[in-house]
Amino acid sequence: MESPHTPYSSPVAVITGAGGGLGRVFAQALAAEGWSIAALGRSSSSLQKTLDSLVGADELRGCDQHSEARQDIPRVVRDITQDEPPSDDHSAEHYLAPRTKNQHSAGKHISITCDVSDEHSVATAFNAVINHYGRLDLLINNAGVPGPTGQLHTVSSTEFRKTIDTNLVGTFLCTHHAFRWMARNGGGRIINNGSIAAHAPRAAAAAYAASKAAVASLTVSTSLDGRDYGITCTELDIGNARTSLLGSFTGNEPMFDAQHAARMLVAVASLPCDVSVDQLTVTATGMPYLGRG
Repeated sequence: MESPHTPYSSPVAVITGAGGGLGRVFAQALAAEGWSIAALGRSSSSLQKTLDSLVGADELRGCDQHSEARQDIPRVVRDITQDEPPSDDHSAEHYLAPRTKNQHSAGKHISITCDVSDEHSVATAFNAVINHYGRLDLLINNAGVPGPTGQLHTVSSTEFRKTIDTNLVGTFLCTHHAFRWMARNGGGRIINNGSIAAHAPRAAAAAYAASKAAVASLTVSTSLDGRDYGITCTELDIGNARTSLLGSFTGNEPMFDAQHAARMLVAVASLPCDVSVDQLTVTATGMPYLGRG
């Protein structure tokens, strides 16, 4: 079933973890190339800062960003603000829903507060994206946490599970909803922000490394399952990109400007879906990656 309103003419990218760090840099780079951005994250204030920084974010200045519904977005089908389990019917009809209370607009871009580890939260967010834009071309699974540090016998199972829930389960849930819509609507592209830790872990970072190794495997599965639907999936492994959120665990290792990683992401995102980039690694020259152990 087609969306009852005309889909946006510009391609639409959903970016998780978009409230700062690489997520914000990715959003800025794609917006500069004409993409419409749906920024997902846990903090509405951080997401608002991301929206304010995007090209094209001033087109709707002066509108009531906190209203329950904008006039140009129809209220149809199902109220996704209700605390009910998401429907298993992922047809386009069930993605159409009213504007949610946790959704804000800035020109061609929107932000939606979302906990990627929570299935209902993710379903609600993707409902809102499809309702607003009528299309979904790109998903960037960027949300992640560094997890606990320390030798294995010092790591709590609770913190380990939290890392897996965000980094792996969150990637799966967002991929699940994007894949099902893309499969019924001509395909699309998914890019997972992986890590070189998936292949060469740091010591005392087992939770993070294990979660990213699982994401690497999930990326391959997504590519294989997507072949029949025109869906591609890329593992983008980034080492020591300089952002405001990068922790001190890098020590004195070389770092590089995150804008260069964003350029690589935009290049992949701009390819037609009959071209697949399975894995791409970009690191700071000289960082101890190839010889790590």
